[in-house]
Amino acid sequence: MQDITHPDDRDVSDAYFHRLLAGELDEYAMDKRYLRKDGSPIWVHVAVALVRTRAGAPDYTISMIQDITDRKRLEQERAHLLEREHAARAEAEAALDRAIVSEALATERAERLNTILETEADGVIVYDRCGGVVQSNRAYHEMLATERIPGFDALPRAERAHFFDLHDAATGEPVPLAHFPTMRALRGEVVTRPEADHRIHALDGRELEVSISAAPLRDGGRRIVGAVLVMRDQTERKRLEREREEARAHELALRELDQRKDEFLNILGHEIQTPLSSVQGYIQLLILHFNAERTQRRGKEGEEEEEGAVRLMHDIALARSALANSEASIKRLTRLANDLIDDVQIRDGRLTVRRTACELGAIVRASVEEQRMLEANRTIHLELPTAQAVPVIADADRIAQVVTNYLTNALKYSKEDRPIAVRLEVEREMAQVSVRDGGPGLSLSDKMHLFERFPRIKGTAVQSGSGVSLGLGLHICKAIVEAHGGRVGLESVPGRGSTFWFTLPLAPPPDAGRDGGPP
Repeated sequence: MQDITHPDDRDVSDAYFHRLLAGELDEYAMDKRYLRKDGSPIWVHVAVALVRTRAGAPDYTISMIQDITDRKRLEQERAHLLEREHAARAEAEAALDRAIVSEALATERAERLNTILETEADGVIVYDRCGGVVQSNRAYHEMLATERIPGFDALPRAERAHFFDLHDAATGEPVPLAHFPTMRALRGEVVTRPEADHRIHALDGRELEVSISAAPLRDGGRRIVGAVLVMRDQTERKRLEREREEARAHELALRELDQRKDEFLNILGHEIQTPLSSVQGYIQLLILHFNAERTQRRGKEGEEEEEGAVRLMHDIALARSALANSEASIKRLTRLANDLIDDVQIRDGRLTVRRTACELGAIVRASVEEQRMLEANRTIHLELPTAQAVPVIADADRIAQVVTNYLTNALKYSKEDRPIAVRLEVEREMAQVSVRDGGPGLSLSDKMHLFERFPRIKGTAVQSGSGVSLGLGLHICKAIVEAHGGRVGLESVPGRGSTFWFTLPLAPPPDAGRDGGPP
């Protein structure tokens, strides 16, 4: 049977058989492999016993051969299973050891992270994918005073959002829940400044200015599993920034005020010096003339009476002209002084207005006629209601002051060949006076400041007359009109002239307040 024994088993099989023949064994048994005709192996259990002759010599053998291929296969499978079991157990034990080490490291990292979060000055909140609070630090709770409501972090997110009353810092508009930084981060957005600036209410009632940054948390598959939010309280910093800006604006205002004060004093000095110089010049002229006349009379006592009369008329005309110009200069000084007094009274809230029943058309007509006399070379059109008086309860002098100021400005800022149009009209219970010029017009920014004290209007040059002004006239006009219950305003387009107007309430009818019953 050795020719069909598997080569790997032949040595062992031969050794057993030789020992049997040598008398060392009476029988033996072993498992071995035979080769089929197709060369495939088959496992067998062979039991061999030696039969001897009476003389003790080997005679023949009796062999029992049992096919144990299935048993061997099962034994091999069992061995493989045991091997895999041992390997799996070893792997599991190694994995357990790694898990224990990893858990220890994770615990250490978590404790380290928790320590960092608790010492962080900014509020930090970690959310799960549904918006529930997973972790939050001390700064967050102190910043928003969440201890006022026990279990606040466990409340539904909509209820938590209601307490905070979040507003956009730039627009002041309330932020809907869907646009909260947390919800945006859970949708995959990263929220940073300037979108992060918000106003929020803490649970103790304080309003805070905060910067809220947020970002999504993702797993290894890039799926969003939560969000992290960082909240920085910048209330104090914003307050300091506002105070710094206010201080800077105050400093700039003081500088501008000083500059305007210097300009005002310079203009005031010029305005006072000019009429005073005129008055002084006319007085000196009269003195020189009459001294010269007295000297000439001493030398020509025999002068004919007719020639003396002519000279006298000439002197009288010269004196009248000098006195008229002096009076105009003194009136100019008086107007300057009155403007300064009015400005002080306006600032002190004690502007003097003596209101009586008067007719507005007569006031406007008188003011126009005065300017027509003073500016004989200018054209001033006047349009008044034809069939009705315009009764008002007003200080006639003060209203004339307003009309005159409007007129002198219109004359000053338009060319001599451009007419001025003055119009009085009545609408319902209000009267409106308007003065339209053909000047260069005003920009929107200039119109906004024109009725203020000392307005600084750039690019508007004087077209005729004196260009010097204290910058108080329109400011005083506004105060006068408002003291009468009216309003001032202007309409102007650059290059198309300007229309200044004011309104006054009409006087009530004489029978207003009577019930019409019998006496």
